[in-house]
Formats: sequence, structure tokens, C-alpha cells
Amino acid sequence: MSKADGIQNQGWAPSFHPGGSSEAPKVWNKKNKRARGMLTNNREPKNIGVAGQFNKPNNKSVTLTPLNPKAMGRVGSPHQSNLVDSHRNITETETQSFAMSGFDKQSAKSFDSHLKLPEPDGIKQQPDGVSAIAEKEDEMVVETQTARQGFANRKNKNHVGDLVRRYKPDILILFETHTMFTTAESYWARENYVKIDVQEVQGHSGGIWAMHRRGSDFNFTLVSKIHQCVSFIVSKGAEKWLCSGVYASPIYTVRPLLWNYLVDLSRSNALPWVAIGDFNDILLPSEQKGGVFSLSKADTFAGNIDNCGFIDLGCFGTKFTWQGRCRGGRIVHRRLDRSFCNYDWRLKFPEATVEHLVRKHSDHNPILLRCNNAMARHENRPFRFQAAWFTHSEYPDLVRNTWARNRNNIVCSLQNVARESTIFNKDVFGNIFARKKELEARLR
Repeated sequence: MSKADGIQNQGWAPSFHPGGSSEAPKVWNKKNKRARGMLTNNREPKNIGVAGQFNKPNNKSVTLTPLNPKAMGRVGSPHQSNLVDSHRNITETETQSFAMSGFDKQSAKSFDSHLKLPEPDGIKQQPDGVSAIAEKEDEMVVETQTARQGFANRKNKNHVGDLVRRYKPDILILFETHTMFTTAESYWARENYVKIDVQEVQGHSGGIWAMHRRGSDFNFTLVSKIHQCVSFIVSKGAEKWLCSGVYASPIYTVRPLLWNYLVDLSRSNALPWVAIGDFNDILLPSEQKGGVFSLSKADTFAGNIDNCGFIDLGCFGTKFTWQGRCRGGRIVHRRLDRSFCNYDWRLKFPEATVEHLVRKHSDHNPILLRCNNAMARHENRPFRFQAAWFTHSEYPDLVRNTWARNRNNIVCSLQNVARESTIFNKDVFGNIFARKKELEARLR
């Protein structure tokens, strides 16, 4: 059993009693002799099998199997386990670009541990037969039921849909979807988004959906993809640039596959290039609150960034983009989601900014990349009636009096009601959307 579980195996123990003591009872009475299979009543002795069940009589002697702590499962099974404890839950992404990852929320009241199978991309087996396990610094995180449902969860879907309708990103990338794209394709069609390409989830691990808004002025061409990244070219006329949606594996020994891919891509690519997503690493102690900071991993991360020629685009908004709850209830915050670009992309978009949006039902904050740093303009926005206005005692009289001014001209009456309703919403009722944004800003 691993040290992270807080239980250490002491010496040798019977295989039917994981973690137990090898010392025999001081008094061999009739009861414990029968329990140990030693009371035979003139019959052949029974051996005790590996799983602690009585086997059929045979002539073999009883053998006590030593427990290998490294080969034991989390619950103390004496059999070797290929299940790997990931150090954190899996990944929300955006141009104007929008990126979302995660789709899980930690609960302080109920914990539900969940083991993940290792990702299929090149996990090497160790000599003792145990799959490569994340290093000590990769802390195990408790995962809730919402985390496993991913985009299939209604709350997650509603939150993503709300963000998309508000910011209208040209490119939308979702990570850790936990479900197949075909199950959500009709939903995104209604939201006016079509896929660029997807890296489907394998089991309950990973999943990258890269989509674009229908009717945009851009064209998209897939370059390549692996389990941890999808890369495509964004073009408009003669202008082209490369975009990579990144979901770095939470398994530390699998992550080099991603960086080998990105380094090769940087050497073969001459276009302006931006990479956005969940890199599952931090550079500085200030990018983490709680937990253990690994200097060696930070050095490796910095070296990989330099090898790709990346520049950190920085950020504003919340300081951290991920929150997890480790075993024992300790909360950890980290800045795992970010955006990098090469020198040419930075020259092409000198005003580009990255904003950390509000996290609700995911353990990750969505990140919004604005290429030109231009906020959406609200002039000439069409009037929309809000039924909530009628909950205010003054609004029915406002509509009645405004309509009476030009009773014989329906068009003028409608225009007057729309204009007065807009003023009423701003000055009296209070703009509910502005108030909603203020409340979300307080949650950051």
C-alpha cells in the first residue's frame, strides 16, 4: 500500500489478512485452530488460498505470501494492480478564443474516490509489473460523481452554454469531456457550433473537443492530434496561424509524450503559434496554494517551454485556475490552465489577453483568450423583454401610461415601451445581467 494512503505494511503478513501481523496467537485453542485450518478431526489439513478462502484438500504445505506494498491496490488487495492514482481530477478552453476544462466540482461533505485507468499512449510497465505511477508530489485527489459525468451532467452543460452565449467565441475547446462527441453534437448544432476535430475520450480519461462558430470568417484545417493535444491551422485570406488545444496528462510519466509532440511541432512549424489549455504543471511557488511545490518538476516544465520557444501570455482575473481536495480534506489551488505563444504570434496579436472566468461546477476556471483585446460592443443591441420586470410594482403602470401616448400608432407605442423599459431596467429595476456579472466577479 502506498505511503499516500497513510498505512504502511509491517513485515510479512498472511495473504488472507493484508497488513496483518505474522505472529501466531499465543494460545492455539480450538476456535482459532479451526479458523486457521489446523483442526482437522482426523481429516487431511486444509490450506488457505491467496484470497483467504478454504481450498480443496491437497498435499501442499501452507504458504504465507509476503505482501509487496508497491504491488497492492488502494484497498489493500494482495494482487498487483495496474490502476494508477492520478494526482488530480481531470479538464474548460477559448479565440476571441475560449477554453474550458475539468467538469468536476469537489465537495467538502461527501467524498467518492475514483481510480482511473492509465492513458494508452505509451505507458511503460515497470520491472515489477506495476504501471508507471505518478511521483510523490502528485497528490491524490478525491473525485465527485459530477466529475465523472463531465459534459453529460446537466449543470456542466448549462454553465458552458451560458458562457458561450455570453462571449460568443470564434473557437471553443473543451477538455476532459468524459463523454463521446456524438452524444452532444446536436446540442452544439443548436448553439451554432460545429467541430474542427475531436480527440475522443478513452474510457473515462481525456477527451478534447475543438469547435468553431458557424458563419465565422475563419477557415480551419487539422494538422495533427494525439491523446493530449489537437492542433489545427486558423486561416483568413492569406493570413494563417497555428492553434493547439492542450490537455496534459495528470500522470507525470505520460506527460513527456505531449512535450515531445510539441517540440517536434515547433521545429516543423513556421507559422505564428498559440497553445491553450490545461498543462497540469506550475512554474513558481506563487502559482500554488497548499500542497507541495516540486522544484524539479518546475525546472522540467520551464525547460519544455524554452524548447518550444513559448512565451507566457499572462492572465488577469482569479490567481488560480484549479481547485482540488486531497485525501484528508486539504484544499489545493494551482494555476494549471494557461496560454503560450511563440514570438511571431505575439507580434501578430500584441494586445492579446487571457482572462480567467468564473468557475461553477468544474474544478477548473474557464479561460478566455482575446486576440485583439476588444470587448464586445453593445450598441444597437436589439431590445429583449424581460418577464421579471412585471414582478416590480411600478412596471405595469409604466407600460400602461407609455402605451397611452400614441394609442392609435402601434409601431410608435412599441418603440416607446421598449425605450422606457430599457431606462426602467437600468435606473429602477437594476440590470439583472450586470448584477449577475458583479456577483460572479465577487466569486473570483
